[in-house]
Amino acid sequence: MAEGGAADLDIQRSDIATLLKTSLRKGDTWYLVDSRWFKQWKKYVGFDSWDKYQMGDQNVYPGPIDNSGLLKDGDAQSLKEHLIDELDYILLPTEGWNKLVSWYTLMEGQEPIARKVVEQGMFVKHCKVEVYLTELKLCENGNMNNVVTRRFSKADTIDTIEKEIRKIFNIPDEKETRLWNKYMSNTFEPLNKPDSTIQDAGLYQGQVLVIEQKNEDGTWPRGPSAPKSPGASNFSALPKISPSSLSNNYNNINNRNVKNSNYCLPSYTAYKNYDYSEPGRNNEQPGLCGLSNLGNTCFMNSAIQCLSNTPPLTEYFLNDKYQEELNFDNPLGMRGEIAKSYAELIKQMWSGKFSYVTPRAFKTQVGRFAPQFSGYQQQDCQELLAFLLDGLHEDLNRIRKKPYIQLKDADGRPDKIVAEEAWENHLKRNDSIIVDIFHGLFKSTLVCPECAKISVTFDPFCYLTLPLPMKKERTLEVYLVRMDPLTKPMQTVKGEVVK
Repeated sequence: MAEGGAADLDIQRSDIATLLKTSLRKGDTWYLVDSRWFKQWKKYVGFDSWDKYQMGDQNVYPGPIDNSGLLKDGDAQSLKEHLIDELDYILLPTEGWNKLVSWYTLMEGQEPIARKVVEQGMFVKHCKVEVYLTELKLCENGNMNNVVTRRFSKADTIDTIEKEIRKIFNIPDEKETRLWNKYMSNTFEPLNKPDSTIQDAGLYQGQVLVIEQKNEDGTWPRGPSAPKSPGASNFSALPKISPSSLSNNYNNINNRNVKNSNYCLPSYTAYKNYDYSEPGRNNEQPGLCGLSNLGNTCFMNSAIQCLSNTPPLTEYFLNDKYQEELNFDNPLGMRGEIAKSYAELIKQMWSGKFSYVTPRAFKTQVGRFAPQFSGYQQQDCQELLAFLLDGLHEDLNRIRKKPYIQLKDADGRPDKIVAEEAWENHLKRNDSIIVDIFHGLFKSTLVCPECAKISVTFDPFCYLTLPLPMKKERTLEVYLVRMDPLTKPMQTVKGEVVK
């Protein structure tokens, strides 16, 4: 314990100050310390210049490390929600934590709050301490009512989880097992990549994992092999899709000449001509496929369903045309990952095999490139749709080197000529299936209040924000109340008036 001379406190102050500057490294372990206790310790060791006068004063001695203020009542490991770094707690690397414990010990009955450093971001990597862990519900295949809750880091692997489940349910090492991801009421997805992390596997808060033990006769309770689940991540098993019936209805969407750009979208009924046969199964209608919620991801599912039922875009992916146009070098794109993941999801939805699928792999990819969508809470559907359209466009941009374009003023030229010029300039830098289908020009007219000069521009857009219609009339009820208090009020007018 730190009850020695001032020199001991100087060493404490110096050591911890140095360790607080330690850089985060992926995989390292850091520890949470309650800010209230740490502030008391800082006073005791004279950490800040204004606390020097209290240095060594036993009245401010912090005592054993106490993290109870960070924990939920009655739970030695569950943190309170919405804790803030530096305000509610401070983070110390392992060496710093060990030093504090050796000097002051840890409050009896408490456990260290250890957290791993994880790496985030796709192009720009950065490390952070994962303060809040992912809570998973674990059970055995033979008794799914007996659920045990454990918390894991997003950096933990499927193999780590399986070892923990084996330990919980006393499963011998020599016993062969399989791990399943259970979602909805009775749907299971195999977790057969032991090196995948929780983040890569797309596991979310409250996810149920089931461990299955092999029978003594060598069979599996859930069947001999992984079923063809709509949530399965192995898309290579899907048949090659050649929807030739669409081609006849789709009139060369690559003709982007603004002078002759009036092509028609094929009718939805064209998709009914697909033949997706699978022995032993009743075929579902291609495209008539639901999307399972992963937490509160209905906002994402709504956007996907809209795009899935955009015929030219869906045909483009089903015909594998996207593979010829993947742009891996576009600094504004996602190295083709979003386009490939979206294509795989569309092929599942239009395979005719499933009544619904689980877009887990797609959700994971979206979260990698747009961290705001990495969780499983409700988000804005329009923001997701905007990100997806922009991501698909940049991943599939046919322009490999964007030229510099000098914009010209209209200078009184006819709108038709100015619009054609603006569109041609736009296509010199942006040319993709998304541009073919969704991009257009928005005319803006500005009139100078000083000289009355009119400036006309045509700006490209991918989507338009439309205001909700407002009623210009409203209903009013007017009551006549006479001065005589004995006279009963009466309604005189009830009708619609202009606002």
